[in-house]
This record gives sequence, C-alpha cells and structure tokens, in this order.
Amino acid sequence: MKRSKRGLMMILIMIGLMAIAGTTYGYVQHQNDQRLEEQLTEGQNKVRASCEELDTYLDEQGFMTEAFAVEKIETIKTNLISLQTTYSEMTIRKGTLKETADQLLHNIDTLLDRADQLLSQYDHQQALNQFFVEDAITGNEVTHPVIVENLDHEKLEAYYEAFEQQGFDEETTWYQAIAQVLEDASEQLTQIETAEAAVAELFNNDEVIKEPSRSIYENARVSVANIRNVKIKEFSDARLDAVLKIIEENEAKANRLAEEMARAENQQLTQEQSSQTSGNANSAGTSSQVSTGESSPSDTARHSESNDEHVSSSVDDLEWKQVVKDEPMPNCEDKSRAKELGCATYDAWITEGKPEDFKDLFED
Repeated sequence: MKRSKRGLMMILIMIGLMAIAGTTYGYVQHQNDQRLEEQLTEGQNKVRASCEELDTYLDEQGFMTEAFAVEKIETIKTNLISLQTTYSEMTIRKGTLKETADQLLHNIDTLLDRADQLLSQYDHQQALNQFFVEDAITGNEVTHPVIVENLDHEKLEAYYEAFEQQGFDEETTWYQAIAQVLEDASEQLTQIETAEAAVAELFNNDEVIKEPSRSIYENARVSVANIRNVKIKEFSDARLDAVLKIIEENEAKANRLAEEMARAENQQLTQEQSSQTSGNANSAGTSSQVSTGESSPSDTARHSESNDEHVSSSVDDLEWKQVVKDEPMPNCEDKSRAKELGCATYDAWITEGKPEDFKDLFED
C-alpha cells in the first residue's frame, strides 16, 4: 500500500514538473516570438526610412535632386546589407513571423538594387558631362555645350552601349535628355570630321598643295565656321589661312601674267595699226604724186636712171615691170599685147620721157 502511494506521488510529481516545463517553454517561446517580432518591426522601420530617403534623391522627371549625395547612398547600402545579414541568420519558425522576415529580406534586396541604380545614374551622368567643356546636365537643367577636343565616335558608342545595359526607365525625362545630349555630341563630331576632310583636300602631307582651288577653300571655310569647339576651329582656320595665302599669291601671279600678255597684245596691235597707217599714207602720197604729174627728187632720179638703162638697151630685150598699189604689172615683152597687158604707153613714155603719158596705168 505504501509503495503504491509512493508511486502515485512520483507520477503526480512528474506530471507537475511536465506541466511546469511546458508552461515555461511556452512562455519562453512567446518571449522569443515577441522579441523577433520587435526586431522585425525595427527592421521594417529602417527599411522604410531608407526607402523614403532614396525617394528624395530623384524628382518626378528622374533627375537627381539637390539632396542627392553619394556618401549618403553608400551609408544606406551599408545599413541595408547589415540588416540583410542579421535577418538571414535568424532562426524563425514557420508562421507569420517567417513570412514577415522573408518580406523584409525581399524589400532589402529591392532597396539595394535601387541604391545601386542611383549610384549608376550618377556615374553615367558624370561620365556624360566629361564629353563636354561644360556640364550638359546639372540637376534638372539640360544644355547642349561644346564637346571636348579628344572625343570620338568610339567613345560615344561605348558609353551608349553601357548606358543601355543599366535598365534605366526610358520614359523619364532624364533618360530622354541623355539620349538628346548624346545625339548632339555625335552631330558635333560629324561636323568636325566633315570640316577637317574639306580642309584636308587642300593639303598634301601637311603642306598646302601647289594650286589650291578657291571654291574648295571657300566651302572648307564655311564648314569650319560651323565648328563649335573654339580650339578645333582655330586650328582649322589657321590651316585655311595658309591655303588662302597660296591662293592669293597664285591669283596675283596670274593677274600679273594676264596684264603683261594684254599689254603685249596691245603693243603688237598698236604697231600693226601704225604700220598699216604709214603704209596707206605712203601709198596715197605716191598715187597723188603720179596723178598730178609731180615726182619727188628721189623718184626723178630713179626715173632718170631707168630711162638711161632702157634707152641703152634694145626694146625687144626689155622685161620692165611697173608696180601700182603694191601689185606688180605684167611683163611688157609682147608688144602686140601691150595695151592688153597695161603697157600701152610704154613706148611713148620711153621715147618722149613724159610720165603723164603713162598715168593711165595708175588710175583706178
């Protein structure tokens, strides 16, 4: 009987102990869940605060605001990564708290991606501004400044490819502004290349060609005038100045040659006109002397000499020619055709020595 009472007491004690243990476990577990819930709530608050702060760094159009600060974003990232580590290592039983913890970790991942994209947006905007002598985008202000001297199409293409891979929202004004600025830079590069190619036509191995064309020069000058970069424009203008110098020297030389040729032609024409005028005057004077029966002393002497020669010679052997108006008269050998040949008064003139009998030969 005593043994059975003792055994019953032991059973009751064990049951009591188990009840106490169960109650204690339940209480402890409740305390753990409550503590985890508080921790999760604290984490959610931190994540929410981080999200709200990141929201202040961009405006509605997608431009970075004045509040944007790389250091602050880096700090937010560090805190989020710490929360991520903490809640990933927690042992949370299935249930509401587990779902809450999983959602919190997901939100942290989302914010980390968002922070990285903000930093990427900053880096890409800064890189874009390096293509210009002044910042193209500052805050929400977009300008189209002059490109730098060392920019080329390869750099623009590499930038654009990297920009496209970032997954930025294409619907934002900021994204569209980046695209417009890139297009403007490309157009400036094309203008520079076009102008430099036009200038290059006037050079051979960095030396001005011997006979540069003024039309090509003028077209090149127009192209260079459209270059917005001052240094590049000044360099091309200096090259064109050297070309213009050669063109003006060539033109001056050509003008001098043309003037010399014109003077030579005028002198030759003047001489020809003078000779012709003198010849006409001499011919007119000779005709006048014959028609009036007068002769100059030299003509009289020549006629006297001729008379002596012809008188002393046989008439049959004469081959006399008279020149009238620079045209030689036919030979007068055939006396039967003397009149026909224009020598009708030859014998009379030879015999009597009267020039007036011969004057019909000088009449028109």
